[in-house]
Amino acid sequence: MGKTRLQAELACWKPVPTTIPAEWAMWIEELARETVGSPRPAHAYVLNVIRYDAREVGKLLQNWGLPWQVVAAGYLRIYDEELIKRRQLLDRERVMSHFKESLLYSRYIEEEQLGPLLSLPHRDLGALLIAVAIHYQSLVQLSKSEQRPGDDQKRRPRIESTGRILLHICKRLGMWRFKRQIENLIEQLADPLKYKQDEQRYCAILERDDEKIEDVRCMFVNYYQRTIGQQIEIEVIPCEVSGLKRRELNSYAPTITQKRRLSGFDLVVFNVIVPTVKDCYTAFGVLNQLGILQDRVADQIANPKPNGYSLLAYELVLDGSHSVLQDLTWLSEERVCCFLQIATAPLHAIMYYGCLYPECYLVYTQTLPFRKHLYELPSAYTWNSPVGRALFAIKKAIVESEKAVPTYDRLRPIIVYDKHRNPVALEKGATILDFAYQLAPHLGNQIAEAYVNNRRVPLYRELDAGDVVEIRTGGELQIQDDWFDGRYAITKNALDQMRKALKNQLHRYKGYVLIDRALRRQHYTLSFDELDDELSLLVAQYRLGTRQIYLENFKVESEAPYTPDWAAQQIIKRREQAETQSEGEAWLPQAIDSEQLYPLRLCYVCQPAYPQRIVGNRRRGSEELIVHTITCGRLHRRDAARHAGTVPMDWRRVDSTLKVTFTIEARDRRGLVHDLAKRLRRHQCLLLGINGRVVMRWRKAELSLQIEVINDREALALWDELSQVESVTKVEVDAEGTDRLVYASLVHQKKRSYPEQAYSRGPVASDQRGQSLTRRNRILKNPYDISRPATAQMFVGRSYEMDRLNRELCESERGKAVLLYGPRRSGKTSLCKNFLERYVTPPFWYTFYSLQNVVGENEEVILRWIAEAIAHAFQLQLGVEAPHWNEQAIPDIHACFTDFLCRCLALTQNSRLILVLDEFGSALDAYQARKLDVRFFSFWRHLMEEVPQLSLLISLPTRAHMLLTSNEFSNAFSFAQSLPVSYLDSESASHLLVDPLEEQHIQFASQTVAEAMRLTGGNPYYLALLGLQLVFFLNMETNKEYVTKQDIDRVVNDIIGAGSIQNFIFYGKELQDEQELDIIEAIVELTEQNGQATVSLQQLLNSLNLSVQHIRSRLERLRNGLVLGEYIHRKPSNPYYAFKVELVRYWLQHNRWFFHYFRKEREDSLRWERKELHGSV
Repeated sequence: MGKTRLQAELACWKPVPTTIPAEWAMWIEELARETVGSPRPAHAYVLNVIRYDAREVGKLLQNWGLPWQVVAAGYLRIYDEELIKRRQLLDRERVMSHFKESLLYSRYIEEEQLGPLLSLPHRDLGALLIAVAIHYQSLVQLSKSEQRPGDDQKRRPRIESTGRILLHICKRLGMWRFKRQIENLIEQLADPLKYKQDEQRYCAILERDDEKIEDVRCMFVNYYQRTIGQQIEIEVIPCEVSGLKRRELNSYAPTITQKRRLSGFDLVVFNVIVPTVKDCYTAFGVLNQLGILQDRVADQIANPKPNGYSLLAYELVLDGSHSVLQDLTWLSEERVCCFLQIATAPLHAIMYYGCLYPECYLVYTQTLPFRKHLYELPSAYTWNSPVGRALFAIKKAIVESEKAVPTYDRLRPIIVYDKHRNPVALEKGATILDFAYQLAPHLGNQIAEAYVNNRRVPLYRELDAGDVVEIRTGGELQIQDDWFDGRYAITKNALDQMRKALKNQLHRYKGYVLIDRALRRQHYTLSFDELDDELSLLVAQYRLGTRQIYLENFKVESEAPYTPDWAAQQIIKRREQAETQSEGEAWLPQAIDSEQLYPLRLCYVCQPAYPQRIVGNRRRGSEELIVHTITCGRLHRRDAARHAGTVPMDWRRVDSTLKVTFTIEARDRRGLVHDLAKRLRRHQCLLLGINGRVVMRWRKAELSLQIEVINDREALALWDELSQVESVTKVEVDAEGTDRLVYASLVHQKKRSYPEQAYSRGPVASDQRGQSLTRRNRILKNPYDISRPATAQMFVGRSYEMDRLNRELCESERGKAVLLYGPRRSGKTSLCKNFLERYVTPPFWYTFYSLQNVVGENEEVILRWIAEAIAHAFQLQLGVEAPHWNEQAIPDIHACFTDFLCRCLALTQNSRLILVLDEFGSALDAYQARKLDVRFFSFWRHLMEEVPQLSLLISLPTRAHMLLTSNEFSNAFSFAQSLPVSYLDSESASHLLVDPLEEQHIQFASQTVAEAMRLTGGNPYYLALLGLQLVFFLNMETNKEYVTKQDIDRVVNDIIGAGSIQNFIFYGKELQDEQELDIIEAIVELTEQNGQATVSLQQLLNSLNLSVQHIRSRLERLRNGLVLGEYIHRKPSNPYYAFKVELVRYWLQHNRWFFHYFRKEREDSLRWERKELHGSV
């Protein structure tokens, strides 16, 4: 019996697959069958192209043994959230919670936000694992695709970035086995052919040496049992392709890298499994008798890693002359090195599976007392236990992370540890050098070598979350010139410390002292920093190498330029030239002997500055001119085929600059200063100061900007630019804050409307964009979001609608009602939310409520939900507790709702409620489905009469508005004014597309913006969709900084390709009947036949069997609904028609099933209505 128990103790734990409740499993299968071929929501796509396999994700989570609620959420993550909400099943709320949180974690992975992904404790560990499984499965699908993404240079950065983030998460949670799978997958994606060759070669080696490995394993087991008299278990685990790569970096690397021929022992690990921690050290002592230790032993049991990783790891070189090994005759012919890992069965499980191990999962997910009172068990207990200090290490890491979350979360999300397991927070991408300088400057200056997780690594090795780093120093300064090339260090602290140490080293050179003495003889006394800067300019100007090399060449017999007198003369000459310049002068690069004006950008590598010698380099296919120093390494390394040639350049002196103060009056709003600053960034100017105040009574902002510009033309262009900012009413030059002559000149030129050739810029992109001093980031932030209303930063235009709503709803003496209508996804919700945030301030307050999901509810439930939203907003915005619902026990729901509103408004003086009912079309759908009565719609007229301080804003689609204003409801809503929402004007639409990318140093050609406007028609949804896909494209084309029309064409092809149904399918709901569907189909067919974007009325009459009056009425409705645009050519009687959004026409040309689908849907709807009517009769 004891033997059986011991065998159980020595058996390695493996996850037990989860069993999902039968009702959930049946529904998941049913849902998968019903939704085959149907559109999927945006979150079903990963890496912008892959729709992951939900079944495989669910199986992976199930095999991990996670709680069934997590597994169910993983199966359902590919579907729309509303489908799950409508199903009443066991523990639905927990499943929904995991579902929603996993969406958030997926977004963090896509956006590379490591803070919330790595900070412990996780808000929802199950949701994080769902997101990890989804992205892993997406990479697996990429590896199986015919088009090998590893060879696709455009997609590789995103694949590598995603894989790197998954590795960070797995190391933080201790999931070693899964981490190895990800590493293998990354290797396969990077070079599929090489990976397959390596895998086949390693399998052949293992098969060849399989008997030898088994003989050694049995020998270890038998020797331990004879020596100690106890059982021991040893498993042989292959290290696979990525494992061997890491092993080659190990501190024991000579055993592999110096061998000409790999053996099977180089490709496996011997996992030694013992009952208790004490037995780990016993096994270590016994097995070491069979050979010689190679280098060092990693003792992680006494001091486990923060993720619970706890074992003894070392390499043992077998001694073939040992008596026990005499039977293995082949040992005398070859040198065998065995990699051993000694631990108990639970410690092996924690190492391999991390948070998936039940006890670890409990520690990570439950609020346990240890977070307040952390204490460690006695040493005697841990010595004789199978778990040791592993769980305590995890608990300690959680406690320390909770204390440090505000610091680590955003700026330094990567947590690594020194050899004493003290946490160190670093930036993403930090290296060994960054770590050393974070600990102490002298460690970084004297670092000689480093070990990460007991492996010797190069100093430029990027650190992962959870790494344990050990630094070894030398006795003197170790800094090398190549440490500044961008690979060795990325943090500002490390770079500053290296520069400081290098300067101190420079000061010890004899040549440095001689130059300083020569300058003093000429009565030039420079500080160390000034002399360092002058030497940098000197060696760069005359191409003398680095400062160290230049100073080392100073000898007694040396000649110029390696003499102190020559160096001193050049420094004095340069400084005297600089001193003759006026205080306000500036130097600008200018092309020599060229009348063409090129847009300029300074090279981000050499950063040219006066008086360095410069040259321009123009890219092929682009008018942009990059300014380099003549010694710039980037200029000489670039492929000549990519450039159209060099342009000689020199510095042009601008003798003086102008300081101008502008006074600005504007309607106060959120984001005003931000928008002003964005305009300033387009010009060669410097903001010296800003002052402002707000007149609360009139909601007016008054600002004063003091700006330094290079000339008066720039000041005039800036004057115009500031005047175009939304809500700015007046811009003037301040006579008191501006020089009198400058003020008079600017005002005079402004009155004359200075000529067109004066230096000015349009409000959006142009081909001559000017110089860009900053290079774009490799991965751009994606501010475009089509899944939620636009934020204040992404909300542009709509000034007319905003002013109208403000006058009607806020400034009138009594509250009013407005019907805001427009096509679906035309920006109605964004308009409502941004209006409320900008214009509604206490004592006014607002409630925004969406009726999107009320189709199946009655009016009592709907009004009760609205009242709850009003009460919450009342307390949140005014800080006053809202009255209780239905205190008087009024039986009538309408009277109860009216009484509740009156009591809310009575609690605050001069208050007004702006109530916004969004998606009001759903209420009309409920009415047509006979769930709501006409009484619900007539109630709002009565409510406006009873509550004078109520303003009502109802948002609904165009089709629903036509029903609401028809004879059936005309009396019910005659009290409300209608406000149509059209698409954005060309200027606002251009700003929406261009500005977010321009801030990230991406430039647009003018024809590119015009093409985008033609395709989207100013529709904010499709502009955001175009921008979203454009950022995805630019994140693959990491060197592209200039967007052309061809780039837009490529993005459009991606948009109208597979997986874009959800972006266009809603257009069918904009059509009223089958005749309108026929008209749309005819336009699509005719435009495809004639190759034109427009179709005449006569062409439509010839194509359709409809009368002129019949077709004109429907064309007029489609025009009013912003589906089509009407254009008059020569004959007013024969107008031309085209899609407002050309992108929709492109999509319909590629998806003709759309027309059949909606015809069938309308037939089913009519059949259902006839059935209902027959049943009621």
